[in-house]
Amino acid sequence: MAEQAPFRVASAGTIWLEENYYFPDVDLNSVPDDYSPPEDRVHEITAGSSAFSFCRTLGGVGIHSTFFGVAGDPIEPRGDQLESLVSQERMITTHLIRQPGTTTGLSKNMTGKNGSHLMAESGTANQAFSTETILLPLVEAARTADVLYAGGCLKLESFQEGYRLLPDLISETTRLVVDHGRIPKNLSPELADAVKYLALHANYYLPSEDKKEEEFCTFWGVDTIEEGLWLLHQKAPNLTVVVKAGEQGAYYYDSNMGVVRVDALPVAHITRRTGAGDNFNARFILEALANNRPILEAIKKGHETAAAHIQGHSVR
Repeated sequence: MAEQAPFRVASAGTIWLEENYYFPDVDLNSVPDDYSPPEDRVHEITAGSSAFSFCRTLGGVGIHSTFFGVAGDPIEPRGDQLESLVSQERMITTHLIRQPGTTTGLSKNMTGKNGSHLMAESGTANQAFSTETILLPLVEAARTADVLYAGGCLKLESFQEGYRLLPDLISETTRLVVDHGRIPKNLSPELADAVKYLALHANYYLPSEDKKEEEFCTFWGVDTIEEGLWLLHQKAPNLTVVVKAGEQGAYYYDSNMGVVRVDALPVAHITRRTGAGDNFNARFILEALANNRPILEAIKKGHETAAAHIQGHSVR
């Protein structure tokens, strides 16, 4: 029997130097939005983002991936620290463009009592994630990839043209996976249309919707997840959509059963909020495409990986 070819993944998106804080005795819902945590309470410093976390999770189960992103000025220490961190990921080949005159993205993620959460972001390098700097090398890598994952870069004016070009430039055998992440309130109609175009021309669309961030419903102008899934089924019948809804689980549309909800797994405690959806996405795509599992089973495996991540366990 011939040896099975390796599963190949290309991924692109914003990237941050992440400072993760854990305050088990502090309810962060009761502190000001501009609260700044004491520097000596850093729980973990890592490289992070939707697209990079996707790659890291796949690396934990032996899948190699290629990541494209932008960091700050070549002489900036924060960018050097980020480069050092990404170089330690042996299963990820990282193409990190150092953009002169910019500062590397910094994300301070704070998790407190009862899973309460605050996040503060700064830096300008991710705004240099542009059609000119990223699109051609990304498309070249995608030519030999089984999956192209576009995550967390999907609100940038600098890449607006790329959103419309990307579906037509990649190979017909490459599966395009999209998760645009949080949608800012000031998103222009033109950029929103470009992101929607990319989502509707993907093979898999994996947005989120929870109590605090009404991401999916707001973006598509619907009142409920069920209504949104039905709308997208009408617009793109061959598109697989899975909406991650936090503690409510995940929803998808089945042609025979209609909208199906898959319960999330209970967790004993929460040490970090960020990255759960990205870990879900990686495991779901691995199971659905590399292991050919039915969508329901792939979602359940995604829940397992997300639950392990938010409780602070490594994914292997």
